Amino acid sequence: MLVATYANDQQVFISVSDSGCGIEEKNIAHLTEPFYRADTSRQRRTGGFGIGLYLIKAIVDAHHGTLQVDSLLNVGTTVTLAFPIKPRVDKGNSEAVPEAGPTDDIDD
Repeated sequence: MLVATYANDQQVFISVSDSGCGIEEKNIAHLTEPFYRADTSRQRRTGGFGIGLYLIKAIVDAHHGTLQVDSLLNVGTTVTLAFPIKPRVDKGNSEAVPEAGPTDDIDD
């Protein structure tokens, strides 16, 4: 498994790739549906409940981002999340200031 992060001037990306069995094209559109499993032979004992990508999609949507799944059978799958970088306007200043990161302190 490979996890990568990168950014450009407009977006921040998080990409997760594996070299597993891949996902059939017909199943990709359904992966963000709650409790959907591409492999119907999977049981709860073999892992997963089918809500992981559903929850990730909800988080991505809440932040006006996108989720993309690319997969090739017998090669693997890459899931890429993209989040927009939006400037925020300081309450006392009309100029845009950089959006606060997860470790930045914000005084309100």
